[in-house]
Amino acid sequence: SDVVQAVSSPIDSSTLPHRRLAHFSDSRLVASGIPSKHDPTDCPACMLNAKRGSFPSKSKVQRRLPPRAVRFGQIINSDLLSMPDSIENYRYLMVFVDEASSESFLRFLTSKSSGAVLQALQSFVAENAHLMDGGRVATWNTDNGGEFDSSEIDAYCNAVSTHQTRTPAHTPELNGKAERLNGIIVRGVRILLAESNLSEGL
Repeated sequence: SDVVQAVSSPIDSSTLPHRRLAHFSDSRLVASGIPSKHDPTDCPACMLNAKRGSFPSKSKVQRRLPPRAVRFGQIINSDLLSMPDSIENYRYLMVFVDEASSESFLRFLTSKSSGAVLQALQSFVAENAHLMDGGRVATWNTDNGGEFDSSEIDAYCNAVSTHQTRTPAHTPELNGKAERLNGIIVRGVRILLAESNLSEGL
């Protein structure tokens, strides 16, 4: 791949927080309470894996619109990300992103069957029920993948009064928060692999 390449650079103690936290930007480190004055142009791994592209920024009209959600659990965005097999045989990563707060949660799956997806959703709900009105997700937004479309998922959503919305094919921007988190995860992993001189296959 032309994205991940071997990088050899001396260890500088002043950049350790940046390196240890998957090459977070200076602004993200500071926002997390970690003092940093890191310059990304001084990091070969960051430069090799520079951001390729993203969804367009919101227009002025879009920024004036009221938020889609104002409470945790009002809208939860999800997506599935494939990954190399782990030692525990996990092959997929499922993300849950709250629309109102942008708080994110991850679940590891051994398969992308609808049963595994439903189990991940139920696990997320159980963990966060105390934060959500009625202890449930009001609207669950996913793409149109077959793993999100099954009778058992429909039955669960109907039973707990969760409205499921599925975006049309080839419109990842409509599930932008979940897709964006996937991009952040993949980019962080590729940067760590580049700096470690390890194969992207890992």
